[in-house]
Amino acid sequence: MPNQGKQKTDGYIKNQNMRLKEMRLNILLKILCVIVPLAILMAVLWGIMSINPPPEKWEQKQITYSNISRERVARRSTYVLYTTDGDRYILGAGTEETELLSQQLIPNQQYSIIYCENIFTKITQSLSSPDNEFIDLDKSIAKWEHDQKIFHIICAIMICLMLIGSVISYAFWCRKECQEIKKIKSKISTRLSKKNM
Repeated sequence: MPNQGKQKTDGYIKNQNMRLKEMRLNILLKILCVIVPLAILMAVLWGIMSINPPPEKWEQKQITYSNISRERVARRSTYVLYTTDGDRYILGAGTEETELLSQQLIPNQQYSIIYCENIFTKITQSLSSPDNEFIDLDKSIAKWEHDQKIFHIICAIMICLMLIGSVISYAFWCRKECQEIKKIKSKISTRLSKKNM
């Protein structure tokens, strides 16, 4: 008879421990519901920001200018500079700046270009001739650095949102599970104290 009582008590505690794990898993899943979407968004932003290499990895070459055309690249309308060799370089300038640029550039003339290359395309960061600088390299570097700062600020905000969201989720959304965990721990403690008497 004493052995049966011991087995029954051990089985009871085992069941309570299983319920305890279930409640803790529920809490974890609820907190992950807050963290995971923000983490995915951060990963997507990081992917977008890391597509274009930093200025020290930009490349320079001499090109022979052909023409500028407006095209749809990556589902958006943009201007593309073509060389006589058929190379394409994306221009980040607006319509007015590009129209002025197309008036200044002379077909079959050589120019020095600095560009960054990603898996999709080549993006113009500087364009110059011995006498003139059409696209300023310093401005392109400053823009890249500004975009990086904005990205780091957004990441910091998202990390704060993850922490705040986790705390709020635990405090309010997981209240039922927390109360249940306290009850289960109390039951286990009571059973163990009775067992040791």
